[in-house]
Amino acid sequence: MTAVGKAKPQVIDDEEHERVYDRVAAIDVAKDSGMVCTRLPHPSRPGARQNTVWTVRDLRDYTRTRTRLTQERTRCFQRLEKLLESALVKVSSVASKLTTLSAQDMIKAMIAGQRDPQVLASLARTAMRAKREELAEAARRHVR
Repeated sequence: MTAVGKAKPQVIDDEEHERVYDRVAAIDVAKDSGMVCTRLPHPSRPGARQNTVWTVRDLRDYTRTRTRLTQERTRCFQRLEKLLESALVKVSSVASKLTTLSAQDMIKAMIAGQRDPQVLASLARTAMRAKREELAEAARRHVR
């Protein structure tokens, strides 16, 4: 077995009698392994097609890694929201998500020591600018 991302796909030229559709793909998923095959027009032989076969394991590993990273990112933002709420800073009640650039700028400023609610609210961007007063009120609490 090769390391993730190191496996090269196996390329198989098809026979004349095998051509029915120009482009097709197939996926064989098994518990321990799997394969993906694509059949496309051959790049240099008009009328011929070429099969490309590679393991689904590489794709599955990438998908699982992406899923874990997405879940961890979500957990981090949930912990950050809980930390802000425990400090009586209710930014998430005004900002739809803590992932917005406005919310991130305000959090970075608080980490840097900024406590003035008006300064924090002035960091709002685009649509959040209309909510500056609400943001200032949400940031008016004392951070422990």
